[in-house]
Amino acid sequence: MIERNKIALWRWRRSCPAPRGRLAIPTVLSMLLPVSAATASGQEHVSVSDRSRFMLYNACRPMGVWRGEFGLSASDESTIELTPEHIQAVAESRLQEQYLYTALPSESNQAHLGFSVNIQEVCAGESYAYDISLKYNKLVTDAATGVEYTATTWRSGSSGSGATDSEFIVESFIELLDRFLEEYLRVNGEDCHWP
Repeated sequence: MIERNKIALWRWRRSCPAPRGRLAIPTVLSMLLPVSAATASGQEHVSVSDRSRFMLYNACRPMGVWRGEFGLSASDESTIELTPEHIQAVAESRLQEQYLYTALPSESNQAHLGFSVNIQEVCAGESYAYDISLKYNKLVTDAATGVEYTATTWRSGSSGSGATDSEFIVESFIELLDRFLEEYLRVNGEDCHWP
C-alpha cells in the first residue's frame, strides 16, 4: 500500500500542472481591522494612524538589511538560480533609491528590514512553491521597565506556487518591499528630506 502511494505521488509530481500564481498573506491584519474603543485592560482608544506610527515611525532614518532564513529545496534539475546575496542586494538597492539604506546602523538607530525566503521544488526542475517573509525591526522602549530593545513592529509575507524561474520569486519580493516602503513613507514622509 505504501509503495503504491509513493508511485502515485511520483506520477502526480511528474505531471505537475501547477498553475503559476501568488497569494499575498499580509500578517499586519490589525491595519485593516477597526480598533476597539477600549481594550479589556482599560486602555484608551488607539487610532489606526497611531498604530501605524508606532509600527513604522523612525524619523525617516536609514535602516540596515538583515538576512534571515534562506532555504532552497531542489533537485539537480533545478532552474532556480537564486541566492540570499541576490535578495539582499535587491532590498538594499530598493532602500537606497529612497535614501533609506545604511550598511552600519548606529547605536541610537538599530532599525533594520529583515527577510526570509523558502523555496520548495514541486516538480523536478519545472515548478516551485515559495514563501517570503519581510519584517521591520526598530528600537522600542518597554513602558513598564523603560528598557530599550529592538523588536519587530511590522511584518508581511507572500506565498505562491508555479514559479518557474528566479525572476518570478524576485518580483514577489519586490512587491513586498514596495508595500513596506509605501506604508513607511506614508508614516515618515514629513521627516524625509531627499537631496
